[in-house]
Amino acid sequence: MADKKSGAHETVVFWQEYLKGYSVPTPLIIDRLRSARLKGLDEYGEQQLRLGAELQEACDRFVRKNKCAPGILSQAVWARLLARYNSAEQVVFGFAPAPVTADLSASVPIRIQVSGEATTLGLLQGLQSVNADIRKFSRATLTELRKWSDVPHNLPLFESLLIAGKQPPLAEMPQL
Repeated sequence: MADKKSGAHETVVFWQEYLKGYSVPTPLIIDRLRSARLKGLDEYGEQQLRLGAELQEACDRFVRKNKCAPGILSQAVWARLLARYNSAEQVVFGFAPAPVTADLSASVPIRIQVSGEATTLGLLQGLQSVNADIRKFSRATLTELRKWSDVPHNLPLFESLLIAGKQPPLAEMPQL
């Protein structure tokens, strides 16, 4: 019983520290959606991208050579895009390994420093470290994470969700 309580306490402490100072989700800078949200309308979109065979092979070689998982490479690309579009050095987005469940229970916030001077390998190493820490405390729910964060309750914990990995055909995917 004491181990369970200790583990639960460590989980709360980890997530509170991890989310400390994070109070506004990193937006997807799309004026139409932003203005719709300001008017009280919720608009969501989904985009699925598949790499061509040649690019997929190049990515596979890159992750093997640099000893990182494909999901980490996807996170690095998404973090760089969010940072560039937002002129931000720190970004937060949701991540779920595929296949994703309808309730998004495996989703976690990824918070990472992305400075213009950071090398791609440095960013990959930072993301590998973040992901290793998160895996230790992944039993927390999104509802709990929201409670432990400084994000106001009228805002989402994150505005974008990256689902990376081998996906089933679209017809077999859960509707979110």
